[in-house]
Amino acid sequence: MSERASVGGFLFSAGDEAWVTCHTYRDRTPILAFYAPSADLRVTSVSGRGQVTDGDLRFAESFAEAATAYLADTQRLHAEQSRPVADDPSEGSEAA
Repeated sequence: MSERASVGGFLFSAGDEAWVTCHTYRDRTPILAFYAPSADLRVTSVSGRGQVTDGDLRFAESFAEAATAYLADTQRLHAEQSRPVADDPSEGSEAA
């Protein structure tokens, strides 16, 4: 059986209305699905219904690592941007 190649590029802008889920099945590979009002993206093995390959597993593991890094950096930026801005001690004082 020949494998189909992945083709194309896609920018998925997440926001308040975007969501992600994983569809799992007893006898076929899972489908990771991203949804937004203007587009959706589904990620699955090229084999689809067949045997899960070592490559499928490596991809899933690297995807999980990348998603973990994405979460950590998003949390970091959110925390930094949510902090109150400290008053600048130099403001309000004039040099003589």
